[in-house]
Amino acid sequence: SVGITGEIGFVDLDGPEVTLSLEGQFWHRRETVLGRAAQWLNACMPEITAVNVGDMDELKDDVEELDPDTGALMESYSRKSPDFNGDRST
Repeated sequence: SVGITGEIGFVDLDGPEVTLSLEGQFWHRRETVLGRAAQWLNACMPEITAVNVGDMDELKDDVEELDPDTGALMESYSRKSPDFNGDRST
């Protein structure tokens, strides 16, 4: 195991538009993961016109949690899996 725990979930289908969720850690950038999921869905169902996430924050690879009162940085972490062999480029 190299720490890749990412999951793509189905959220909603509204006409030709699909909403997915991204959770966990992915090897590739989260935008890349969403793009590849969209390609796969379009190959299976050409009628799909858009594939999105419900919350745009799900596409952030690096997350910063701020204190709601002061705005100070409380925690910063990556949602990427570890680069165990040093060849990550996407």
